[in-house]
Amino acid sequence: MGGTTTRTERGLPGAASSHDGPRSCTNDFRAQRFTPQFLLMRLRHATTAQDDLSETLASSFVRSTSSEPAGTLASGKEVDEFVKEFRELRKTYHKRVMWGDQWTVGRVAWRDDHDGDVTR
Repeated sequence: MGGTTTRTERGLPGAASSHDGPRSCTNDFRAQRFTPQFLLMRLRHATTAQDDLSETLASSFVRSTSSEPAGTLASGKEVDEFVKEFRELRKTYHKRVMWGDQWTVGRVAWRDDHDGDVTR
């Protein structure tokens, strides 16, 4: 082997044989990015990241309003901007949760050609 590490040598699933060469290995990896299992994993990670983002925004807003002198409240504009941004973040989070729930109960079916279409 001339220094090229194949998927088999790295112990990756769907490994190419050492005779397939590096191009086949790259194609296998690219195809793996569109498998249902990988896409579900990405959805779950994105859902968690979205939740973290909205919680960070809320914590930041609370800290900024609590650090102001006593009796001083955030202006109506600041509150409105926070609520608008927070609602958008949470809407995206809850959509992702619903998509994950639909997947869990078997209401998502992937076509064999992996062209990205989802059928119900």
